[in-house]
Amino acid sequence: MKENLIKHTNLKKIRELLKSKKIATKPELAALSGLSVVTVNSLVKTLLDCGEITEDKSIQPELGRPALSYRFNEVSKLVLVIYMFETNNDDIVCYSVCNLYGDEIETLQEKNKITTQCFDKNIQYFLNKYNNIQTIGFSIPGVEYNDEFIICDYPDLDKKFPKIIKDRYDVDIFIENDINSAILGYYMCNNCESIVGIYMPSKYPPGSSICLNGKILKGKNNLAGEIKYLPCDIDWSKLPLLEKDMENFLLNVVKIYMCVYNPEQIVIYADISENKLEQRMMSLISTDNEKLMLPRLMVKKDLNIDIKKGLISNALSRINL
Repeated sequence: MKENLIKHTNLKKIRELLKSKKIATKPELAALSGLSVVTVNSLVKTLLDCGEITEDKSIQPELGRPALSYRFNEVSKLVLVIYMFETNNDDIVCYSVCNLYGDEIETLQEKNKITTQCFDKNIQYFLNKYNNIQTIGFSIPGVEYNDEFIICDYPDLDKKFPKIIKDRYDVDIFIENDINSAILGYYMCNNCESIVGIYMPSKYPPGSSICLNGKILKGKNNLAGEIKYLPCDIDWSKLPLLEKDMENFLLNVVKIYMCVYNPEQIVIYADISENKLEQRMMSLISTDNEKLMLPRLMVKKDLNIDIKKGLISNALSRINL
């Protein structure tokens, strides 16, 4: 048992070194890992046998004989991520197959009514074409709990969809909330320990996400961030909101998060002016402590890039390397 654990740890070390360097010789791997050349020889053979690395060219060092190099095989395992967004009141479904570096190999976008069966044709296409897809990740504006939706913006998506889709395919499948995916993607590219994300779509109620040190705070039933339940005078069945109503709601939510979580940054995904929102926020600040608590406000019109980054990262983290 202890020997297996040591081998697993050493394999992970060599794998991560090769993934980072992309190409290396056995002597280089031994020097970088601190492992003996004999141990590295055995580990490299294991990785070669399972296809995680491949033999590459011989490299001539300054002294000694040429050494065969090995390359990390970034397509030995793949992920498929699926996310949705709205444009011009249409729902768009995006599919993306990615390698172990998160690079996209193939993508597909199509306008579609979001139903329980609408994903099947394209999922099957990708699984047939790429038989080494290990994980399928969905980003959906909804909340999954105990394999069913307790909140979902798409009325034609079955409440039991999480269980239905997981039972249908023999691969690892997970479902993440859209704003959670987006704020995780934003966190990956920004040096910020505490971030709050707020999403204000035009035809659906708002959502939010809390990211602390790279971890999404989900709460007891995954319902943390469901700001549409905050006490306010807005009827969420009557959308889109007037710009004034959106601003007032956002200002209240920002102030609540500012006081409760004291985040470094609040990212707002909405079609709204950042300067105007900041000016109105400053007009509501009256004390020194409030000025101290005030986070940096960032307004982004589009959350799709951040969703994709967060979803790919989440999917890759689930692959058993």
